[in-house]
Amino acid sequence: MKKIKTRNKNILCILLSTISGYILTLEVFSEVIPVYIGTTGFVYPLVLYMTLFATIILFYIIFQILFNKHLSKSMVICLFIMYFILLTAILFFRHTFERYLIINPFVGVLDVISDSEMLKQSLLNIIIFVPMGYLFRNKKMKETFITALLLSLGIETIQYFFKLGFFDTFDCILYILGILLGRYIFKKIDIEKLLRFDNEEPEDSGSSYK
Repeated sequence: MKKIKTRNKNILCILLSTISGYILTLEVFSEVIPVYIGTTGFVYPLVLYMTLFATIILFYIIFQILFNKHLSKSMVICLFIMYFILLTAILFFRHTFERYLIINPFVGVLDVISDSEMLKQSLLNIIIFVPMGYLFRNKKMKETFITALLLSLGIETIQYFFKLGFFDTFDCILYILGILLGRYIFKKIDIEKLLRFDNEEPEDSGSSYK
């Protein structure tokens, strides 16, 4: 009976995650992705389908947490692989073939204040780096900051030299904020304590069973 109940929950998780992922991708990501990579060529549909797949997996994990309080480590690893592939596509497969150098971060601040679209894109630049904070949840703040700084400078340098857009110090700041915010969130949540991964043995509940 317990196996049947678990199977039914898993089927429900799959159905709900598929529906939720499809709606989120259709209503949100199909509008957001063109901001970064445009809609021409094969990259846009490829990234869109990958986003759909990753979103379904994300919702599956969320529903597994809600229903069963456990999930597979392999599922988490799969999600992060998809995340890094999508992040790479968004950052390095843009439709522009120009390069700009913006050293003064206040230029970006003024753009955000005066342009709602720039505000939206800046918030997205923070959000897309939040998941990376999970990798730094057990690292010291100084180590996390230095790594995030080097990573953001590396990303902007690659974009500049390969004519993929701007080298913008304001974007560097946004990437760093996203990683630091993610580190703070995952440090507070402490997923390992909240969840029982499938390949971990359940803890001994007490001596009453002995």
